[in-house]
Amino acid sequence: MVLQRVSDPPAGIWWRDHLDPHPAASGAEYGPFSRCSTDRHTEPRPLPVELAPPQVIAQLPDADSA
Repeated sequence: MVLQRVSDPPAGIWWRDHLDPHPAASGAEYGPFSRCSTDRHTEPRPLPVELAPPQVIAQLPDADSA
């Protein structure tokens, strides 16, 4: 038996807003699994990274310990 609080949204709303759209987005043309299939896996390309300018790093609270 599953207990549900009065403040919890009905399960249909969760299904509609969360469970149903996520698999579609994951397998979409540009989704995280778009280049994979049942018989192959392709590693994703790494995202480009830019270092923060020194003046930004100096403003961080723990900049002295770095």
